[in-house]
Amino acid sequence: SARNIGIENCSGSLISFLDADDTLDCNAVQTMCDLMSENNSDIAVCCNKNVYKDKISENHFLQDFYLWEGTASLEESLKDNPATYSSCSKLYSKDFIGDTRFEVGQRIHEDSFFLFKLFMKQPVVAVKDIALYNYYATENSASHSVYDDRILDILDFAEEKRKLIYTEYP
Repeated sequence: SARNIGIENCSGSLISFLDADDTLDCNAVQTMCDLMSENNSDIAVCCNKNVYKDKISENHFLQDFYLWEGTASLEESLKDNPATYSSCSKLYSKDFIGDTRFEVGQRIHEDSFFLFKLFMKQPVVAVKDIALYNYYATENSASHSVYDDRILDILDFAEEKRKLIYTEYP
């Protein structure tokens, strides 16, 4: 709900999401803004650095650069492309986001579903293999927990995705 409030109160033309315990490299916003401008894209994507205790590892995409148009980003989301997981490490056109919002009440994976809904709108997405987002993993984060019932939210979102695909792309 906090991200939805941020979208609704944003006065600028671009939006990026940053988790409270993460950081961006100092050139991240400018780099993604340039990427959007150079490719006339609705969304710019970079990869992240995972920071856990004293170790830093960079996630990389399979190619240096992708430009997804039409249904390409939706297809990549359905193929589970890592660039489609998180709403963070991206820069969005506020106009493109429009009335799309995060689902409230789900505990995990609400950001990948937000992206999925954006991808249903067939954006132009520029994806650059440059690590600019610093994800600080903690032992009690959802991605590091052994198991709890929050993981079942994935099934709810999978069913919603299935319904949307069958409705919009029979």
